[in-house]
Amino acid sequence: MAAHDDDMNRGIRPGRGSDDPAGQVAYLEQEIAVLRRKLADSPRHTRILEERIVELQTNLAGVSAQNERLANTLREARDQIVALKEEVDRLAQPPAGFGVFLAANEDGTADIFTGGRKLRVNVSPGVDVEDLRPGQEVMLNEALNVVEAMAFERHGDIVTLKEILEDGERALVIGHTDDCLLYTCQKCV
Repeated sequence: MAAHDDDMNRGIRPGRGSDDPAGQVAYLEQEIAVLRRKLADSPRHTRILEERIVELQTNLAGVSAQNERLANTLREARDQIVALKEEVDRLAQPPAGFGVFLAANEDGTADIFTGGRKLRVNVSPGVDVEDLRPGQEVMLNEALNVVEAMAFERHGDIVTLKEILEDGERALVIGHTDDCLLYTCQKCV
């Protein structure tokens, strides 16, 4: 049994006697022929595999380029969506009102005149109350808080100065409808 296993390990077919050298030579010649065919076919198989690898690498490069184009398109679309969302948010904001600054108060609030009413309103931390001057236009948010200091109004009603009152801070003026109005001014001329 050990001799039979030894013959199998050496590549000798069972059934043939190990004493038959001609049989062993014929068997080895057959094995050599099979191995030569495999060796001859090996470069062809290798070449086929190499061509397949090149084809797959080309396909991979094409897919990678397409993936990169898609990623760029998605980035551009995301940027456009963000820009459109910002525009929609901006357009959805309520309108800002305007008023005329009258005076600053010690508690950080301001007296303004808007819509024919005098109001005491809060001032945004981004606006320095000390820099505001009476008669200066201010922007108001929808809660009527001062959110931005503007320039002085460049147009308005033309009135005729009738008289400066004794305190020097108020004046009587006549408007376009001949109504006599009382205005408080910072500096009367």
